[in-house]
Amino acid sequence: MKRLEARLIDNTHLELKEPMPKGLDEVVVKIKESGKSSVKASKFFGMWKDREDIKDGLSYVMELRRRSRY
Repeated sequence: MKRLEARLIDNTHLELKEPMPKGLDEVVVKIKESGKSSVKASKFFGMWKDREDIKDGLSYVMELRRRSRY
């Protein structure tokens, strides 16, 4: 079985480093676990820190979830 190198673009698309061979019967994609990532490493961490209407992130999320159920 031939292996093709690819990269995941946006959790739904793969970009191949070489053209796909013709006549394939099957394509198998295996994704390696990258390990646990820190929330603090996210570019979104701290983006609401200066908002005065969100005092506590946990309480805010719980309120949003509560509202979405109705």
